[in-house]
Amino acid sequence: MKIMPTFKLDLRQDCFASSAGLAVNKDNLKRMVCSLLKVCAGLIVVCDLCLLVTCPVSAQTTESQRLNQAALAATCTSCHGTQGHGVPDTGVPIIAAQSATQLLLALKAYKTGERSGTIMPQIVKGFSDEQLDVIARFLGKS
Repeated sequence: MKIMPTFKLDLRQDCFASSAGLAVNKDNLKRMVCSLLKVCAGLIVVCDLCLLVTCPVSAQTTESQRLNQAALAATCTSCHGTQGHGVPDTGVPIIAAQSATQLLLALKAYKTGERSGTIMPQIVKGFSDEQLDVIARFLGKS
């Protein structure tokens, strides 16, 4: 059984130390996370295109639309967790209790630059306004 390394932020040394003995500078970690998110977003786009090419519009059921929505929202899980509760003590906002309207406003604010962030502005710029609306409706509470 392979055990995945865990990371812990050491503010005194301004780096992340892993259980495997690896130390990663915060800036390098941000770049790695950003690259990983871009790859994930690219895979989602490829999957979306495959669905569009292989499924005629008449064959797209409610279930396939729901799967498409879930795939878009999956981009958020690496930081915010699968249920939107985030990872404790990381400073990542908990999005689980926010309404779809609140989420959409926040996402659009990141996209326009009204709201600053470390990674969020780069992530949302890769989505259309329609995709952001789908993500907000999928993750938001009614």
